[in-house]
Amino acid sequence: MSWADEIDKACIRGGSPYGAVEVLGWMREGDARFFCSGGLHASCFIDDAGIARVGHMAGVWNRQDAAWIIARCRQWLKKRGISEINIEGRPGWKRLLQREGFTK
Repeated sequence: MSWADEIDKACIRGGSPYGAVEVLGWMREGDARFFCSGGLHASCFIDDAGIARVGHMAGVWNRQDAAWIIARCRQWLKKRGISEINIEGRPGWKRLLQREGFTK
């Protein structure tokens, strides 16, 4: 399975109207970043209202990879003047990231 397939699958499971085509387009425009570390990969994008959102998260959970991804995402957002990430999509990822202290 390609990363594009995994992004599409993660977006569908999370009820997102977006998919790999949109994520790749946002990356080309500079409004998204793709982060990959070990068993996890994720994308973060900035919507038209200037709100940072997780585009997708896929893979096998491991705290070290998640910490690396979240740190890189926050660094990128900080450079753009954004301090908060809005996590939508699959409720399980949101709960897990909240429980692990990565988000509010």
